[in-house]
Amino acid sequence: MWRPLPRSVREVLNGRGSLRTQLIALTCLSSTIAVVVLGVLVQLLLGRATDTAVSKVMTDRAASVVASAQANSKGTRISVPQSRLEAGVAVYGADGSIRAGAAPDALADQYDRVRVTTRAKTLRVGDYARVYALPFMTKAGQQGTVVVSEQRAPYATAATYALAVTIGAGILLVSAATGLVAFASRRALRPVSAMAATAEEWSEHDLGRRFALGEPGNEITSLGRTLDGLLDKVAQTIRSEQRLTSELAHELRTPLAAIQGNIDLLRLRNDLDRGMRDDLDEVHAACLRMSQTISGLIDLARATSSVAHGTSHSVSLVVDDALRDATATAEARDIAVGRDIAPDLTWEVPHDLAVRALTPLVTNAARMARTQMRLTAGRRPDGSIGLTVEDDGPGVEESRRDLIFSPGETSGGGAGLGLALSRRIARVSGGDVTLDPSPGPTRFLLHLPG
Repeated sequence: MWRPLPRSVREVLNGRGSLRTQLIALTCLSSTIAVVVLGVLVQLLLGRATDTAVSKVMTDRAASVVASAQANSKGTRISVPQSRLEAGVAVYGADGSIRAGAAPDALADQYDRVRVTTRAKTLRVGDYARVYALPFMTKAGQQGTVVVSEQRAPYATAATYALAVTIGAGILLVSAATGLVAFASRRALRPVSAMAATAEEWSEHDLGRRFALGEPGNEITSLGRTLDGLLDKVAQTIRSEQRLTSELAHELRTPLAAIQGNIDLLRLRNDLDRGMRDDLDEVHAACLRMSQTISGLIDLARATSSVAHGTSHSVSLVVDDALRDATATAEARDIAVGRDIAPDLTWEVPHDLAVRALTPLVTNAARMARTQMRLTAGRRPDGSIGLTVEDDGPGVEESRRDLIFSPGETSGGGAGLGLALSRRIARVSGGDVTLDPSPGPTRFLLHLPG
């Protein structure tokens, strides 16, 4: 019954998995196939050589008997010296009657089939023996047939030993080839492993790190040098984008502050009707959201590796500041806010950056929750602090799970920059923001260095 290949084997054959694993697996597979093919060829050649040797022995024995066969003086009887009548040798006359020797009991039927023949014949008796019949004529004109047989078992034993040697040598060859490739690939790919380990430690704020493999000595170190050059260009682009973001944010702050100041003055007037006052309150809230977004952009542009890891800051204080902006929304919608945060948890991230990363998550939960939202925080296995923001809202559609962190994507209200900024600030600070894909309540996880 056909069974599918194991998943790990299918992944290797499909070009998945690490390069070193693929090299080792393919070397093992190809060398095994080569050894099997070689073993089959050796067995075929040995089988043919065995048949040739058996045929040669039988031909020589038959020729020796024929050379010694003589007819009597009357030419009526064939005689063969007893020294030539080995076991399995039988000499028959023209009428098929035996003249000398005897047929083995086990091969009597085969001897009867060829005791009268006009040409040489060979019979195969399975893998057990071969029977050879050779017609002849004495100098006196007496015709006869000599039949000999040869056991094939001794030759088959030698072939069995050869098969065992081939299998043993094949195992050693496959093991040696696989081990050699494993050793060579480990040495050859060591710079790649170092590059991968170094790259995993990088984030957007660590723009000065390079692979620095030295002068190119092979294709891999040449690749490292090429990537270093590419990273230089990427770093320049990111720094240019950060400067542009900071400059635009500063330029927007001034007119926004003027708009917000004028709105605050208008809200102090007593002659405004209810509709006008509601419109001003809405514009005022929009200005506050825009101001927070601009502040987040400025903090993001300023964030670098030199400030991303500094003095410890309490997680509880960060949560308090983030909740302050979302409290009004939660209270207006009668949303219960729960929290489960140990008092001694701290983040190795500037307070303002942590607040900027958490606030969009809390505000989004307060806006989307039906009856409650909850914040829990704890230490992760890698030492970072993970804070979960959970709400009992409608959740995120499967088709939008990869889009909600893109700038401009919104589920209603806002400009769709909150979650995008939250993730980017977290990553700049050495952490991340993710959406729990498991079914149930909507859960956003923010983790930052602890």
